[in-house]
Amino acid sequence: MRVIDRGVLSDWQNQRERQVPYQEVYDSVRQIVDDVRLRQDAAVMDCMRRYDGVMIDNSDIEVSRAEMCSAQNVLPADVVSSIDYAATAVYKFHLMGVPSDEIRYIDGLRVTRRADPIKTAGVYAPRGSRGYPSSVIMAACAARAAGVGEVVLCTPPGKQGNISAEVMHAAFVSGVDRMFRIGGAAAIAAMAYGTQTVPKVDKIVGPGNEYVSQAKRLVYGAVGIDMIAGPSEVLVIADECACAEWVAYDLAAQAEHGSNSWALLVTDSVDLLQRVQNALCEDDPNLGEVVAVVVDSLEEAAELASSLAPEHLELFVRQPDVVVPRIRNCGAVFVGPYACAPLADYALGPNHVLPTGGSARFSSGLSAADFVRYTNIVELSECAARDATHASAVLAEIEGYTRHARAIRMRRGGEAE
Repeated sequence: MRVIDRGVLSDWQNQRERQVPYQEVYDSVRQIVDDVRLRQDAAVMDCMRRYDGVMIDNSDIEVSRAEMCSAQNVLPADVVSSIDYAATAVYKFHLMGVPSDEIRYIDGLRVTRRADPIKTAGVYAPRGSRGYPSSVIMAACAARAAGVGEVVLCTPPGKQGNISAEVMHAAFVSGVDRMFRIGGAAAIAAMAYGTQTVPKVDKIVGPGNEYVSQAKRLVYGAVGIDMIAGPSEVLVIADECACAEWVAYDLAAQAEHGSNSWALLVTDSVDLLQRVQNALCEDDPNLGEVVAVVVDSLEEAAELASSLAPEHLELFVRQPDVVVPRIRNCGAVFVGPYACAPLADYALGPNHVLPTGGSARFSSGLSAADFVRYTNIVELSECAARDATHASAVLAEIEGYTRHARAIRMRRGGEAE
């Protein structure tokens, strides 16, 4: 653990927020996206051979429903029940957040704000060492809760073209309709534009590496996206009463996401800092950066957390009710020693697809609402139309739209005023 002061942390924050993708990554992703858009399945196959070392025919890209359905047969019962539990918890949580139609009446104006689920959603799940069933569950269950018509999943295969049984079972119980053995930027492009095999979707969600993130950035507009995800991060605010071992393990757990991830401890207790340092094992070279800052008060800690807008924020403090109201920006807050970020990555219910890199200042975690679009249906009485026409016609004339003004004034019974 590296102990730094506020000045160093501010410099680090500025550097993080100004970080741009490496030009070679951007150029490579643009070539892949353009190629898939033009050559479709042929380009996808080339990408799989070149980047993943996978040699399969395009007829084998799709995972059959039978494969997904039977995956549980090769898994231990405890793994099956754990995946089922997590999927149920996440689905139930997101059901509570499904937007509904709203009707408003204002002086003769009736506006219906209709909430309609999108038709198709594309989910991307990274592979890692054995795949990420949790990422499948988080995204697919939120989409299914929203009422999305078809959920499509892309995830990278192993060298033999195989997908883990854990991922396939997670896809099955989470309501995935179609599943494809495709990874990286090629998968994003395939879902964005469609190929002979992969259907075009309306929105793409899910985490991925920098190639996946840049592909999502490039296809936005042709398709919707959830967010541009960066390295994983956690900020822990702890006072002298915190359990040092639990704090240390939560910091190490977040750093386990990789060398680009970071874990930050903010505390007003030098004694706790020393105890956490003693408990923290940092002998893994693949761990991300673990740093600590000592502040004068928990109020200052909350202010610091809000300015950093971390993906995860954990509170190990005696009086969380004093700190929580002061937090303005973060992906998710975990209060107390039991509601920790590692647990929420799997089976609590709230989504683990959260804004990173400070983007929690203006965005939220993935939810059922991300799979819903709104339509305003406007009805206006004759009396209310008369009241609105004068102001609207004047504004139209200011902007030089005389035909707008004429069409508006006709609602008053003619053009004379």
